[in-house]
Order: sequence, then structure tokens, then C-alpha cells
Amino acid sequence: MDKIELEKAKEQKITKILDYDKSEGVNSFALNGNLAWLDKDTRVGLVNSLQIEKAAGRVSTELWLNGVMYSLPIDHVLQMLVVLELYAKDCYNVTQQHIANVKMLDDLNRVWNYDYTKGYPKRPVFEV
Repeated sequence: MDKIELEKAKEQKITKILDYDKSEGVNSFALNGNLAWLDKDTRVGLVNSLQIEKAAGRVSTELWLNGVMYSLPIDHVLQMLVVLELYAKDCYNVTQQHIANVKMLDDLNRVWNYDYTKGYPKRPVFEV
């Protein structure tokens, strides 16, 4: 077995894992049947904004996703963000485990055949 070829295959598989981690297959949730995603910075910013709105006495807010506005109760959006944050954390753990698994492989065929799409949590689904 060519050690250089094995290491190159591992690097390529890890790149595929990271690409999949950034894809809609992982980074998405459904709201009323429409797929969307909020990155970490957006989620954190929304939590801060929603807490300010709530402190100011507001009970509902506007959430924009893919050009569509949803008027929702602030508490509902905050709960959605909790679910999304936990989902994102769980997905991160799965991605990191896949990377660690690939790094430990010592057989080229096992690297090529490694299924990095398994083990991710179910995409969150919200209906409002």
C-alpha cells in the first residue's frame, strides 16, 4: 500500500466531509415546508435582537428567510433558535467524528467507501 496515496485519499475524503457539512444536506431546516438556514452569527444576532424586543414589551417579530417574511411570536422564534443551535452543535459533533474516523483508517478501500453522510440528526421541521 502506498502511504502517500492513502494520505491523499484521506485528505480528499475530509474535504468531502467538510463540503457536506456546509451543504443543504446538513445546514438546513424546514419552515412551513420551505428549506432555510441561519448561520451561527445570524442565530446569535437574532437571539440578542429578540431579547431586546421582548424587553421592550413586544410579543411578535418579523423573521425573514429566503425573501419571505414570517410574523411570529418572539417566544416561538427563540425556541426555534434553541432547537437550531442544538441541531448545529450535534451536526458539528458528527462531522468531527467522521473526520477523526477517516484519519484513523489504514486501508485505501475503506477510505474510498467511507460514508460520511450517515449519523447526522434529522433536519428540524417547524410549522407556523
